[in-house]
Amino acid sequence: MKNPGIAVNKYESEGIIRKLLSIDIIRKDLKIRQNGDLVMIPLKQHTEFRGYRTMEMEFEPRAIQKPPAETIKKISGVGSQRPVIPDRWIRLGDALIIKDSRKPSGSVLQSISKVLDVKSIYIDRGRIQGNTRHPKMEIVYGETGTVIHLENGIRYSMDPSRVMFSPGNVNERVLHGKMALDGASVLDMFAGIGYFSLPLAKYAHVSKVYAVEINPESYGFLERNVEINRLQDRIIPVLGDCRDVSPSMRFDYIVMGHFSSREFLSAALMRSGPGTILNMHLLVPTHELSAYWHEIIVLARRLGYILDFIEHRKVKSYGPHLWHMSLDLAVSRGLLQ
Repeated sequence: MKNPGIAVNKYESEGIIRKLLSIDIIRKDLKIRQNGDLVMIPLKQHTEFRGYRTMEMEFEPRAIQKPPAETIKKISGVGSQRPVIPDRWIRLGDALIIKDSRKPSGSVLQSISKVLDVKSIYIDRGRIQGNTRHPKMEIVYGETGTVIHLENGIRYSMDPSRVMFSPGNVNERVLHGKMALDGASVLDMFAGIGYFSLPLAKYAHVSKVYAVEINPESYGFLERNVEINRLQDRIIPVLGDCRDVSPSMRFDYIVMGHFSSREFLSAALMRSGPGTILNMHLLVPTHELSAYWHEIIVLARRLGYILDFIEHRKVKSYGPHLWHMSLDLAVSRGLLQ
C-alpha cells in the first residue's frame, strides 16, 4: 500500500528511526524496508525532517501484537473490574517472576500461564542479601522446581526459589564472553550457578576457570551447568568461601561479581600479579560515580599493591540514585613488596 515516507541512508537510519519514534510519527502498522543503501520509513503524515522530503512509497502491512496484559484481562473474565495484572516480569525458562508485591487472582494467574506459556509463577518478595545470595520468592502458581534458561547460547539450570539469576546483567555476561583472554587463567570468586564462568569458558578461549561458590545449592547447579554446557575441561567448580578455598596461584583475570567485593579485595590481590585484571561489581550512589574507584585504589595501596584504572560500566539502575557498576582495574608492574 502507498503511504507517506522518507528514504534515508542505511548508515544513518538507526539514529533517525529513534528520533522519529520519540516524536511518535512512524506508522508502526507498516514495515520499514530497505533497498540497497536506502531505508524507507513509513510516516503518519507528510512532514519535513532534517531536510528529508516526504514521498508516497509502497509499504507492506505489519501485524501489531497486543500487549499481553490486554489479552490476560480478556481471557481471565474479569470484565470491568480492576484486577491486579502485572506489567513487569522476568522470564526464566518456563517460570515467570513478577516484580510486583500484589498477588493476582487465581483466574489472572491461570491466564498469565496460558498467554505467556509458563508453568510456574513467583512473586519477588525482596532483594537478595548475604554471601549466599538466597532469593525471597513466593510461589503463587504451579510448583517450584528446576528450569532451563537459555541466554547467549548458554543453558542455565536453576530453581528460581532457591538461587538468584538477574536477567538485567545480561549485557555484562555477554561482554565477558567477548573478552580477549586467550589462554588466560581465571578465578571467579562468586560463581553462583555460573553467571560469568560459563560465558568466559565457552567464548573467551580461556585455559581454565576456577569457579568458587559458597552456597551449596548454587554450587550444585553450577556443577550441573558445567556438565550440560560441556565445559568440564575448562571449568573447575570449587565449594567454599573464596578467601579460603581459592587456589593459591597467580590468575590473569579475577571476577568479583558480588556487591561486597571490597571486603574480598585482599584475597583477590593475594592471587594476582603484574598484569592481572580485577573485575569488581559494586553498588554506587550517583554522587560517588566519579570517585568511588579512587578509594579502592587507595585501599589496594595500603595492602601493598598498585592498581591502574581501566574502565567502569553502568550495568543497571538498582534504585533511586543507586547504580550497579562493573569496574575493571589492572595490577601494575609497579607492585609493592
